[in-house]
Amino acid sequence: MAQMKWVTLHVADMQRSLDFYGKLLGMSVTQHITDHGNEINMMDPGSGAWVELLHREGETVNDPGQGISFGLQFDDVEAVVAKVKDAGVEVAGPISPNPHLKFYFINDPDGYTIQLL
Repeated sequence: MAQMKWVTLHVADMQRSLDFYGKLLGMSVTQHITDHGNEINMMDPGSGAWVELLHREGETVNDPGQGISFGLQFDDVEAVVAKVKDAGVEVAGPISPNPHLKFYFINDPDGYTIQLL
């Protein structure tokens, strides 16, 4: 059996991404690494699987995760949606494919798609 440990996102501006995932979505940095022009921050959403933010000096981010999205579950998704809307982030949804699931789509500062549920 496989266990998801992290997803890596290449980011253009580390501070902007730290603000988005940390301040806006409530994740904490569990590990910070700088090495040979790379900066890595492991963000903990509280689920056991991390979001790894990777910035390589001089790297641009093109077509980030085209066709890929990941989901983040919150105790109060409506409060998170209100917070991201207040921050000027465009929100699509809600989408409710069944009575037990409702989610919204947002994009992070680099264009990665996130499902909030």
